[in-house]
Parts: sequence; structure tokens; C-alpha cells
Amino acid sequence: MAAVAFNPGNIRTSFATNPGAALRWAHWPVIRPFLNLRSPEEGADTLVHLAKSARDADFPSGEYVVRRKVARANKQANDRDLAAALWDRSMTLTKAT
Repeated sequence: MAAVAFNPGNIRTSFATNPGAALRWAHWPVIRPFLNLRSPEEGADTLVHLAKSARDADFPSGEYVVRRKVARANKQANDRDLAAALWDRSMTLTKAT
């Protein structure tokens, strides 16, 4: 079994154009040009690439991937104590046994 985390990047969607969010996102037209937003297709590219290569010998299982390349994850991503605490809290909140 293989597992990988990936970051699709900042995706250009209609997320902030919802009329209910108008006041909260009033600054959106001003900052949007500076965000280097990617199309949904560009954002999905890494996911599709990983899905197609999941059986390859060089699949980056256990890694963090950005734009088809292995990248360094935040140091908290490798914190075993934090992971255990998150697991315990998730089990409690979902009432799983």
C-alpha cells in the first residue's frame, strides 16, 4: 500500500465569490492578482500524476509532494507525539473505538 500527501497549490475557483461571503471577502479583488492562482486542472495535475504512478517502483510513498516533486514538509508533520495526540483526539471526537 502506498500513501502520499500533496499540495495542489492555490487554486482559482469561485470560492470567494459567494454572495454570503461578500463582506468577509471584500478585499478579494485587490489581492487576487497577487496570489499566483492555478487553474483547477493545474491543481489536479499532481494528484492525477500520483494516481497514475502509484504502482511504479519510484513512487514517493510516505513523502510530501508539490508540483510532482518531493518537498520538505513542515517539521510538525513528522512529530510522532503530535500525530499520536491528533489520532487520540480524532478517535474521541468521532467516538471510534
